[in-house]
Amino acid sequence: MEDYTPTELVFFTDQALSGRRIARALAVSASCRAEIHADNFAVDALDETWLPEVGKREWIVVTKDRKIQLRRNEIEALTSAKVRAFIFLDGQLPSDVMIALIELLMPKMLETIRNYPPPFVFGIETPDRLVQLYPPVI
Repeated sequence: MEDYTPTELVFFTDQALSGRRIARALAVSASCRAEIHADNFAVDALDETWLPEVGKREWIVVTKDRKIQLRRNEIEALTSAKVRAFIFLDGQLPSDVMIALIELLMPKMLETIRNYPPPFVFGIETPDRLVQLYPPVI
């Protein structure tokens, strides 16, 4: 298991979380860098196209695209690229609520990043919980 410290981390928000507010909240809460989809990939890039590159860069994906972990081609891209991801399970949350959850859950997110080898997917649930989605808990 690799030991990551926050200064080595880079969070990546995909096109589903377009804009810079969520990325900024991630960067500030974790004291690290954050990247957004539009600065790195075509806006219409398919998930199975950008996921391998994000995995290669060892960036942490944050999305509200809950279906990413349900589509076979995307879960294969995610697992083969050894992506670490956090998904807002309620994709309809206002950005202010997502930012509050990021601020509240960042210590748990950083602990998860330190303690779970890639690939993994954790869901972000309200009010303040992370739920392991992949690999499945047996």
